Order: sequence, then structure tokens, then C-alpha cells
Amino acid sequence: MSCDENTLIKPQSDTFLFSERESLFMKRLIILLILMGIVATSGCIQQVTCNKPYIKVGKECCLDINDNAICDKDETTTSTTTTSTTTTTTTTEPSRVCNPCFEYFTFVEYSNITLKIRNGPKTIRIESAISRPGGASTKNCLDGSPCGTGADIYITGIPKTTGIPIAVLITYTDMGTGFSHTDTAIINNS
Repeated sequence: MSCDENTLIKPQSDTFLFSERESLFMKRLIILLILMGIVATSGCIQQVTCNKPYIKVGKECCLDINDNAICDKDETTTSTTTTSTTTTTTTTEPSRVCNPCFEYFTFVEYSNITLKIRNGPKTIRIESAISRPGGASTKNCLDGSPCGTGADIYITGIPKTTGIPIAVLITYTDMGTGFSHTDTAIINNS
């Protein structure tokens, strides 16, 4: 048996697996599926960028005023009292005064009936600051003016109680998104 031109099977040039119309439809379908995949996954990628004095911890930013790579809310504060004859250093852990503490705001200090906290990485407007049992109000940022990044906020009039923790609720609006949030802390001021 010999092979020559007459015995070879030649594919017919006009034979296709799909018609031209079906082929065009398949190409469009593939392009559409690729674009849908890109759109679906592009919303899932979210980068968190923290500007000084904030540091990135997990997927969030936290305040680090002293630039030691430790969130200020996780550090202990030290205060020194001096008299004419002796010097006493007292260390107060925020968790003893504020536990659980705020998620968005950083605990700075609590003395007498005033709580000092620091605003987080976004510009906000405080809508209300209340305590339960009642009495609390803010000295600043409650007049409708925005609180900038890292602004100190003083909440005064937190009633003195003996053995009864005080809930402090702050409702604020994120000026960048317009969304309203409520953050809560428990103050042990006895």
C-alpha cells in the first residue's frame, strides 16, 4: 500500500466544530466570564494604610504616640506625684480603669470625674456622649465641629460610684463615609 496525494485524507477547509455565529458567542461569553471574575475579586482586596502616629495591627490602625511599635491602649501609663519630702510613682493599667475599653478611641487617662480619650485615625463628629448611670458630657467636639485625627476628647461628669461600673457610650459619625457608629467602654471609678 503506497501513499500518494490521492489517498491522503485532507481536511475540508470549510468544516468547523462551531458555526461562525456560535464561535462569536463563545468568545463573548468567555470575555464576559473573565470580566465578572475580575469585578467579583476586586472588591475583596482591601489595603489598610496607617499614617503616623498610628501603626497597623492586623487589619486595623491603632495609636502609637511614643513611636515604640506598641499600641498606646495596650501600654500602661505612669504618673508621678511629688511632695516636699517623698516621691511616689504610681502605675495605673488602663484595663483597671477602663475594661473593656473603647474599640475606636484610645484611653489616655481618668481622674476625678473626667475621662480623657484620643480620637482614632479618621475625622469624626461626635453626636453624643452619655454614661449609664447618667451624667456624662464632652468638653469638646460635641458642638458639631469635627474631631481630627488624634484629637483629645474629654468626657466630664462621669458620676462617682462605689463598686458599680459605669458604661460610657459615644455615638459618632465618620466624616469620610457618613456612617454613624457607637463605641462603648466600662469605667471602674470606685
